[in-house]
Amino acid sequence: MRIEYGEIGPADLGFLEEMLYQAIFVPEGKAPYPRSVLELPEIARYIAGWGRAGDFGLVARNGSEAVGAAWFRLFRGDEKGFGYVDDRAPELSMAVRSEYRGFGIGSSLLQRLIVAARERGFERLSLSVDARNPALRLYERLGFTTLGETGGSLTMVKDVRPAGDDASGRDPLTESVARAMDGSDSRIVPFLPYILQDTWELGTDPETVIDLVRRHTRDHPGLRVADLGCGKGAISVRLAGTFGCRSLGIDGIREFVDCAEAKALEAGVSHLCLFEVADIRERIEALGRFDVIVLGAIGPVFGDYRATLATLAPHMREGGLIVVDDGFFPDDSGSIHPQVLKRGEAMSQIAAAGMRLVEEVPVGGEAIKSQNETIFRDLRKRCLELIQRFPERKALFEDYVRRQVEENEFLEGEVECAVLAVKRRV
Repeated sequence: MRIEYGEIGPADLGFLEEMLYQAIFVPEGKAPYPRSVLELPEIARYIAGWGRAGDFGLVARNGSEAVGAAWFRLFRGDEKGFGYVDDRAPELSMAVRSEYRGFGIGSSLLQRLIVAARERGFERLSLSVDARNPALRLYERLGFTTLGETGGSLTMVKDVRPAGDDASGRDPLTESVARAMDGSDSRIVPFLPYILQDTWELGTDPETVIDLVRRHTRDHPGLRVADLGCGKGAISVRLAGTFGCRSLGIDGIREFVDCAEAKALEAGVSHLCLFEVADIRERIEALGRFDVIVLGAIGPVFGDYRATLATLAPHMREGGLIVVDDGFFPDDSGSIHPQVLKRGEAMSQIAAAGMRLVEEVPVGGEAIKSQNETIFRDLRKRCLELIQRFPERKALFEDYVRRQVEENEFLEGEVECAVLAVKRRV
């Protein structure tokens, strides 16, 4: 599955009407409204005469099929929407087809719409949501706050003004990707797809994750999985193929995501897997809730264990499982590394975050060595090819190879590597 987003055009107006109907909240146990509800002036005004000043919207498509939409419109004077705040704040609406819910499409639409509002000079967005609507949690995660309540419906607003630019010219995502891939120089990132083209399973062993999910979750076909830092999608594809569950994979490298989509199609699970290019540190706030969250061998993206688990906890469903691939120093070790804790400290931080370790799968030194040798052989070959093509960047590629040697020696040494299964403390 590949979801692409585009601006609403004249050909989308029929679909926009369908999304307006889908956006009308129906409480659980109640019959849907008749479609004639769209003719009511207070409903019709959300899309009537679409294309006037202040109108903007996005459509999410899976191939040629429109699957969701989010849009905003300015209301002025006597014409007011249910979430009207003032004449300068557009009111947004959104809906996603039921069969495509649970993949993060709605949150992605809203994040893009917020950016679009900012780029068009608006300072605030507003909306109206029934207090019983599950979408309320999404709006809160995205920073919407309640301004008032009328008849069980909340009027919410969000300040969309920019918080300020990073004047240093640094790209935090590129730097994070470089660290996750054991590189010290972010200039290596554009070359990683070429360097790692021979390897699909980057990082955590999918079979280990499958076994943990099998033992510590129920209703496997109904699971929702978030694979954060998914690389080329090996874990998402294998989980979907094994259990028939849905998986959202997020990674910062476009070429890796392209590979993940191709692998899902090849495995016959593209209808179950959605992959996105995004910075998971930014995407996390609107991520939604999942039964399984996989944080593979990508380093301390969210901070130490306590900070990481505190960040992920709001996105766990009841009984949810977090799978983390990491390494520790033994408690009696004298070694020090800025990204490696001693075992006792790691366990203390897990407990301090209100979590408990339900299983630990050690990764033996021989298994690590074998995997490292295979990946390193291909990696070194590709770096030598790049040196031939870009001799002026020889030092960059040689440094990356050197860093891999050092990292491999480090992991094959005193560090105890393991895949951890963590749940909330009961």
